[in-house]
Amino acid sequence: MAHVTFIHGLVNNPGPQALLRSWTTALGLDVTTSMVYWADVPGLHAEVRQRTVDTLWQATNRPGPQIVISHGIGTVIAYDCLKRVDECPAVDAFFTLGSPLGLDHVRTRLRPEWTRRDGFPSETLVGPWRNLYDRLDPVCASNPLLAGDFKRNGKTMVQDIEVRMVCHQATGYLGSAVLRDELLTVLGN
Repeated sequence: MAHVTFIHGLVNNPGPQALLRSWTTALGLDVTTSMVYWADVPGLHAEVRQRTVDTLWQATNRPGPQIVISHGIGTVIAYDCLKRVDECPAVDAFFTLGSPLGLDHVRTRLRPEWTRRDGFPSETLVGPWRNLYDRLDPVCASNPLLAGDFKRNGKTMVQDIEVRMVCHQATGYLGSAVLRDELLTVLGN
């Protein structure tokens, strides 16, 4: 049985949690939801990192592959921990949904650890990274593709996958057959 940790962004909305839980339960997956918050408030960055890493470590106590599914600002939080926090545990797969990681002003805040040539979190991500995006999603629309910006030693590692939905709703991404199919592919089903 795989374990999925969902890292969201700024709001505590039960809709995405309920939808994720319903289809992952149907697939026989165990789900932990981590709602984390991100802002430029003194001390908050460290607190968000710690809460995220603690949640990921708790997930390692469960059997099976460890998969991170993140949405919106949650993709920045998850990536930050996977790439820049030494204490972060390894995960087997990483899914980004509607990610602002393609935006220059976001990536510049991830330096010096992030570079286009070596931005892939190789130390902690031992499996695939799937980036799902909608070209009409206002959070990522100006640059939704991540494959060219998060390479491992110059080699493309991220698979960008377009989905068609409405706006930036987590439930739109989580409810897509594309995400379910990609998750099953990653799990070898």
